[in-house]
Amino acid sequence: MLYSATHNAIFLHIHKAAGGSVSKALREHGFDKEFFGKAIRNHITAHELIDLYPPAADCFIFTVVRNPFSRLVSTYYWVREFGRKTLESSAYRFHRQASRETMNGFKDFASYVDFLHDSYLEIRPLHRRLALSCTPHPVAQRGVPVASYPPQTSYTTDIRGTSLISAWGRVETLDEDMAHLYAHLGLPEAPVMQRRRQSSSSKIDYKDLYTNRTIDKVARLFEDDLERFGYDFDRSVTPSSLSVLSAR
Repeated sequence: MLYSATHNAIFLHIHKAAGGSVSKALREHGFDKEFFGKAIRNHITAHELIDLYPPAADCFIFTVVRNPFSRLVSTYYWVREFGRKTLESSAYRFHRQASRETMNGFKDFASYVDFLHDSYLEIRPLHRRLALSCTPHPVAQRGVPVASYPPQTSYTTDIRGTSLISAWGRVETLDEDMAHLYAHLGLPEAPVMQRRRQSSSSKIDYKDLYTNRTIDKVARLFEDDLERFGYDFDRSVTPSSLSVLSAR
C-alpha cells in the first residue's frame, strides 16, 4: 500500500498484479507507505485498512487487477521457482506451513489447479470472512499448505461484497490506465510501465497451460473476480473503471 497526502490517494497493492511496477512509478510522486504517521504493510486489504484507520475511507483508493487465469499461472510459477527460497525469509514467515512436499509436488499446472480447487471449494461458504486478511490463501486456515493468493475481490470489498475502492485499472492495459490515473490525480505524463521481475510465466502465453477442464475449475475458484472486473478466459469484456473515471 502507498499513500499520498497531497493527492489524498491510496494505492492498494494486490499480489501478482504489477504492484511493484506501479509502486515504483508512484514513489516518484511522493507516494509512500506511511499513512498518518503509521507504516502500513504492503498487501493490506481495503477492509483491513479502513477498519484500522477510518480516515482511509475518505481517500481515493485505487488498485490494479489482472485476468485471474493469467494471475494464477504467474502464481504457479512463483510457487515453483521462488516459493521454497522465499518461504525461508522472515518477510514470508506466514508461509512456513507450506511443506516441501507441497511446493515440489505439483507435477504440472493441472495438478496445481486440482489442489487449489479441491481444497478451496470445501470452505467456499467461509471465503469472505477468512479472506479479509489476504496474506495467506484461505485454504491455509485448515492447515493446508499455502500455495496461492486469494481472489482480487478479497482485497477490494468488505465481507458483504461491497466495493471499498474508488477505481481500478488492469495489468493488460497498464500504460493506458496509468495515464488515466495520472490525469485524474493531476500528475505529469505517466511513464511507460516496466514489469519488474522476469520469470518463466513472462515467457509463455498463459492460455497454453489450460485445458477445458482447468478453465472450468479456475472459473469456479475466481468467479467473483471474473464478474466484478469483467474478464473472460482470454480477454476483458468491460473497460477499467479508471478509463471510465477519466472520461467523466
